[in-house]
Amino acid sequence: PRSTLFPYTTLFRSVQTMTKTNLDSALFAAHLSSKFLNDKGALILTGAEAALGPTPGMLAYGMVKSSTHYLVQSLSQDPAFLEKQASALCVVPSVIDTPGNRAGMPSEDFSNWTKSDDIADLLVNWVKDPASRPISGSLLSISTQGGQNSTTLRNGQPQWEIISK
Repeated sequence: PRSTLFPYTTLFRSVQTMTKTNLDSALFAAHLSSKFLNDKGALILTGAEAALGPTPGMLAYGMVKSSTHYLVQSLSQDPAFLEKQASALCVVPSVIDTPGNRAGMPSEDFSNWTKSDDIADLLVNWVKDPASRPISGSLLSISTQGGQNSTTLRNGQPQWEIISK
């Protein structure tokens, strides 16, 4: 079997690209939130359900998205967030129903993808009603089966499922 770590140059470029498109914006938002977020405000970042465990074949994606999960958990203990009683949260969808995902995976069952409007409704509720939020540092998995959404609250470190063949 061939390792997903090689060729190294391809992996390195993929990590750079994923960092630029996913993690850099999360770091900027975290920095700005630590300076300007209102009392009891919320920083909500997007992680990925796939990155709650090993991601062979998507190593760069998994590394960067798991970094976002770690960032949220760390911010929940940051003095700037604690002082403001602010929340750092991470929405962890399986697959979001977007035009880009539909174009990239045209043969998939779109009824099992979470609509971005459904995620937006959840976030609006959290912003309007701080008492409805999970505890700061939480990762909230969102999945959809047959058009029905379900959520799973994941606090602390993710539970890794070991798959043996």
